Formats: sequence, structure tokens, C-alpha cells
Amino acid sequence: MDGVVFSPAEGIQHVMHAYWKLHDPAMAHVQQAMFAKNISMLGAALLITQFGAGEIRIDSRKHAVPTGATCELVRNSSTASTQQNPWRLAALAASLVLLALLVAALLGPGRQNMTNYRSAVGAQQPSTLVLDGISISYADSGGSGLVVICLHAIGHGARDFEDLSRRLSPQYRVIALDFPNQGNSGPGSQPASATRYTQTLAQCIDKLHLPGVVLLGNSIGGAVSIRYASQHPEFVKAIVLCDSGGLGPPGPVGHIFIEAFVQFFAAGRRSAFWFPWAFDRYYRRDLLEPAAHEERDRIIRSAYKIAPTLEQAWRSFNRPEENLASLLPHVRCPVLLAWAKDDAPSFQVFPNHRLEVFEGGHAAFLEDPGRFEQVLRGFLNQVCAV
Repeated sequence: MDGVVFSPAEGIQHVMHAYWKLHDPAMAHVQQAMFAKNISMLGAALLITQFGAGEIRIDSRKHAVPTGATCELVRNSSTASTQQNPWRLAALAASLVLLALLVAALLGPGRQNMTNYRSAVGAQQPSTLVLDGISISYADSGGSGLVVICLHAIGHGARDFEDLSRRLSPQYRVIALDFPNQGNSGPGSQPASATRYTQTLAQCIDKLHLPGVVLLGNSIGGAVSIRYASQHPEFVKAIVLCDSGGLGPPGPVGHIFIEAFVQFFAAGRRSAFWFPWAFDRYYRRDLLEPAAHEERDRIIRSAYKIAPTLEQAWRSFNRPEENLASLLPHVRCPVLLAWAKDDAPSFQVFPNHRLEVFEGGHAAFLEDPGRFEQVLRGFLNQVCAV
């Protein structure tokens, strides 16, 4: 293309298209690339507005270079314009700083999206089961003691319970699952919901030939625990619920709140460039205490990866069949409620329950691990004594 002459606007467009043609394979989504192109072209337009430009041609190295006296013009005009209008140059500098921040924000999430951060939240050195053709990963501490099955919140993974497993072993056998399409488990064949995950739990218990178990569930994991305990009371010795969802039907405001989160995570599924920033702010309010920050940061880095599953789960929360209110009176086993906030009136429907309130946002076992272990051990000792 030696000797081809472009107008300034055409030259900028050609260079930007050549750049993104080379780099698109490293970018996960067209939306971010197109937005970054537009921002970059805006920055170039600011430079041309400030300094002026002659014609632009493409040399043998395929670099856009100004022709004629443009380079000299830039050198000479920069000093002159600064003397004539210092505010103009200050505005340009501020615009370029903003441009750099925008491009950095856009390209950073794009690079993150190339890495499977979701696996860092899941079971480490996992064992694997194949259930309905889906590879389900789980961590198993081993041992012959009472089995405690840990079920994570949506968007989390079995690694949430890594510290708890170390604390309880070897007296108890701790098994922590990665739900489908989370952690290191394979993609699910059905949308995420507590009903679907209850089927996964039932198949897991059956395939591992587990005796009576204690179920420990956080958020949607708690909903799974309640559903399974009501359906299979003969296999469940006790359940531990940590800020579980679905205990009552959402009212009109609740439906609006849920739909807002559906749209929020749908934006993440579409890889909206602002989503990682917003997801970060959301999770900083969800897991508050310093003890949970390491796991919280891993979850935040998986924002794009886990957004589609979060969208599916939040859609399910508005479905009447996912409500647990009618099942609660049928849970006859002992129930430990480890809550991050006092919501006691909702719990009176459990015939045999104990409430413990912890500081934190959404997961007492992550945010207050020492006290949680103490309370849990006392509860498990009572269960074993029966």
C-alpha cells in the first residue's frame, strides 16, 4: 500500500482497523473492542483539533505518518498554542488522561475474561463424579466421622469451605461440592435453580453411598438443603443454614428487586464493560469481614465467567415453585441458623431450630470462622449425641 494517500480521518480509521484486526483474537467480545476503537479515535481527533495535520500516507512498514511539514507543524505549534491559550492545552491534557483511564478500564476486563478465574473459586485438587453426563467436582477431606456436606452460594464454589474443612478434620468428613457451571464442575444441562441443584445433591449422596449426613448450605445452598431434607428426611441428621434464600414468597418490592438483579447479571453475560467494576462494588458489600476478603477477591475476578449462572439463578427466585414456605414445617431434623443479620421471625416455622447471629454480610463461616467453628462444633456434638 506504499504511496496510498488518505485524508486525516481516513488515515486514523485505517490505522485503528489494522490494530484491532491484529488484536481482536485476544479480545473476548466485539462490544469492548468497538467501544475502545471509538474512544481511541476520539483521542486522535482531539490531537488533530489541537495541532492540525496534513495528509496521511501509509509507508512500507504500514505505519500512518504525516506528510509534508506536519511533524514540524506539530513541534512549532505546540509551543505557540501553549503561549496563546494555556487553558486549551490543559483541557487537552485532561481529556487524554480520561481517555487513558477509559481504555485501561476497557482492556483490563477483556484480558481477565481470557482466564478461567471461576476454577480458582472451586474445589482445589478435586475429586470428580459424573452425574447426568455432567462432571461434578468436589473436595473431600476423607475420614470415617460424621459426614458434613457443604453447599455454596450461587457464583461461589467449594473453596468457600476450604478453611472450615481444615478446622473440622479429621473428626468430621467434610465434602464440598461445586454446583454445575461453577468452580471446577462442568456446564449444566439445565438453568441454575435450587430445584435443579437438589437433584444434583441427591445423585451425589446416592453415588457416594453416604450414610446420614449434615447439610451446610449458604444462600441457594441453604435452599437446596431445606428442599432435600424435606424430600429425604431419612438421609439427613441435621442442617446448617447460612443466610439462606427462598424462606418466604417475595412481595411486590421483592419481585422488582429480583428483576433488577436479573438485568444486572444479564449485562455481565453480555460482557458490558462496566460490569466488573459494578460487580466488585456489589461483592464488597456482600462479604464484609477481612477474613473473607481473599475468597471475595477470587469471586470478583470471576465476574464475567459466573454472570450467566447468576442471571439464571436470580430468574428462578421469582418463580413460585422455588418458594420454600410450604416445606419448612416438614423439616423435622435439628436446624442451626447461622445468620449475618437478625431475621428471627422467619425461622419460627422450623420445629427444631437454634439461631446464632454473626457479624458480616452473607457467610458466617467465611467472615467469622473462629466463632462459627465453635458454634458448629457444639451443634454437631449435640447431633452425634442423639
